Amino acid sequence: MVAAIADALADADPGNAATYRDNAEALSRRLEALESDIASRLEPYRSVPYYTFHEAFRYFDRRFGLNGRGAIAVSPELQPGAQRIAEIRAAIGSDERVCVFAEPAFPPRLVDVIVEGTNARSGVLDDLGQALTPGPGALFRGDDGQRRRLRALFPEHHVRR
Repeated sequence: MVAAIADALADADPGNAATYRDNAEALSRRLEALESDIASRLEPYRSVPYYTFHEAFRYFDRRFGLNGRGAIAVSPELQPGAQRIAEIRAAIGSDERVCVFAEPAFPPRLVDVIVEGTNARSGVLDDLGQALTPGPGALFRGDDGQRRRLRALFPEHHVRR
């Protein structure tokens, strides 16, 4: 995608084509390094089963080989019914390694109801990067708070390697 954007900019502004392509190469290297860093940090947690509020994370799961078990809600606009909540609670069972994640944009009460009376842990994943300080390079500064939350939810005794 980065190369396609650089090519389109170069076609529209041939006088700066070299700059667009150089910037695209630099950005691609930074993105590759970020992806490698994310993969490395998530490696210990690949086997830990978890649920997210909605389906957006399944692409992330697939890319990094994580063990996402599904979403609480099929769509952010539709709250799950009693049957869906019961299904998730049954799937969680007594597995103390399961985590259920809320998101900042949605009320955490639903996640609280799902994990109540189970051994599952709950927490918040900031899927939109709302905790990031806006500005140039925000994506590459990372969110150490998110990393700390993951480590707290996936303590070493819950991680199977």
